Amino acid sequence: MDAKGKLVAWRDHFITFSSDGKKPVTGGNMPPAEFPLPLIADSELQQTMMPLKTPTGAWRAPRSNAVAFAVQSFLHELSVAAGRDHVEFILEIFGEPRWLPPATASALNTGRAAAVVKLAAEKAGWGKPLPKSRALGLAFHFSHAGHFAEVAEVSVDAQKRITVHKVTVAGDIGPIVNMSPRGGQRAALMGNYGDSLIVTF
Repeated sequence: MDAKGKLVAWRDHFITFSSDGKKPVTGGNMPPAEFPLPLIADSELQQTMMPLKTPTGAWRAPRSNAVAFAVQSFLHELSVAAGRDHVEFILEIFGEPRWLPPATASALNTGRAAAVVKLAAEKAGWGKPLPKSRALGLAFHFSHAGHFAEVAEVSVDAQKRITVHKVTVAGDIGPIVNMSPRGGQRAALMGNYGDSLIVTF
């Protein structure tokens, strides 16, 4: 970061596994378009592959789950180190609204990304006073043509036990075909949230 707390450089050394020594296992790669790499002018991505003889397969977007957690956690550490509001820190990274190459639905759109971050923060009450021992954490991830932001309201008790009280999710995936209140995208979002809690805790 520079003297003003702006993210100006990014270096990522990704360690993964390979069954043939030539390419990563399924879901174990780090693409150059992974946020925030394409938005940082001074960025570098390296990858080390360790041998693995165990067959692997997809597990509910394995790369997205692991990468989102690691990257977003680190970005939050950076905003704290800079003494900046995390929402403002993330929005600054997006910059002006635009499609990233190849400018299709499969690419990140910074305008749509900023919109979901702003919406999630607003609906979660970002910046408002919270009860003692409670705090809000925000994360953004672009995955499978979807722009998603989540704000979790959590608390930590005297025994350092974590309780998740509420999670506010804002997503932009384009037109939704199944708008059923008990199915479609709503059910997918709730299922993903449940998966994340199970894996985390």
